[in-house]
Amino acid sequence: MLVRDAVEAQSSLRIGLTLLCVIGFVPGVASAQPNRISGHVDANRRVVMRGFTMPRARVELEQGAVEPSIRLSSLSLMLNRTVAQQADLDRLLADQLDPSSPDYHNWLTPEQFADRFSLSADDFDKVVGWLTSEGLTVDYAGPGRTWILFSGSAAQVESAFRTPMRRYLVDGQMRWANAAEPSAPAAIAPLIAYLSLNDFPMRARKPRPRPLGNLPGASGTPLFTLSDGTHALAPGDLATIYNLNPLYQMGLDGTGIKIAIVGVSDIHLSDMQDFRTTFGLPSNPPQVILVQGSVDPGYNDAEGEADLDLQWAGAVAPKASLLYVNSTSPVNSALYAVNQNLSPIISMSFGGCEQQITSQPLQFADAYRQLAQQANAQGITWMVSSGDSGAAG
Repeated sequence: MLVRDAVEAQSSLRIGLTLLCVIGFVPGVASAQPNRISGHVDANRRVVMRGFTMPRARVELEQGAVEPSIRLSSLSLMLNRTVAQQADLDRLLADQLDPSSPDYHNWLTPEQFADRFSLSADDFDKVVGWLTSEGLTVDYAGPGRTWILFSGSAAQVESAFRTPMRRYLVDGQMRWANAAEPSAPAAIAPLIAYLSLNDFPMRARKPRPRPLGNLPGASGTPLFTLSDGTHALAPGDLATIYNLNPLYQMGLDGTGIKIAIVGVSDIHLSDMQDFRTTFGLPSNPPQVILVQGSVDPGYNDAEGEADLDLQWAGAVAPKASLLYVNSTSPVNSALYAVNQNLSPIISMSFGGCEQQITSQPLQFADAYRQLAQQANAQGITWMVSSGDSGAAG
């Protein structure tokens, strides 16, 4: 895919403009946290956790139980912060943007973030230990000590969280999810901010290309014409429209900067090279990173979104290093990029308006906010495109 609509291209332009002014990382100050789990974790003393079912997994859509031996992957668990930790983090985020503060641009590493704003190492090990004691596989437990990715058979998931796993036919596709509120040991349940036991996907934004003549105020003679006769912007157009050429002449072309693109589909590297060759850009293929523990998502209808993001971020910043972080979940791709501190810029084209967010488990928005705050504390700018939906996105 070579081009899409101008609105999406403008979103990628903002990514490119951001990278031209990113400042490097400086270690921050962190301190170890006290333990919040006292004594032994008793798996038989349990607490039911509210708000962890998927509203779209409705009874009338149920298609029966998930086979006990089926392996469920890309499950995730997020651990919360104390009130004191959240207040401390809010202060730090403000100070990092205050030129008069000694913490101005004093970005943290994931390890420093963990010691100041996450569970203690002992508590984190106990949560991981409980999951593994239930037969589940911990696929990723990053240095930020905030998220855990895990997998296991349907029978193991049902036993660990005391909830039935069911299949649902939604929009013509078969999905699976927990059919009742899960439970966890009483020592661990209060620490869980979010739990995902389903494979309901977030959606990529869907652009609607329009011929140039239908755009308000369109004029001039287009020099790039697609095979169907429609016209589109090229990288040079954006450089002219947004006056980027003086920046390029100063050498600000993305050199030395990394951009992480969040995705959920495999890509053809030949598409990237075709785009760059067509528009006279230097060869600079992206590095594909599969999230640790994730199964390969294969090629699917999100490939076009990945092409768009990679091609246009690279068009605006032709010499930036592009990292394509791939998994079966855009949230897991984003959290991996944050917890591994892969780049100072993350681009994500998945999301939804408030009505769509409320179709997720109740804690979904808060979990997203916590991850975004960790990214900001580490000096990461997280860009999310609006597509054609504007504020509705």
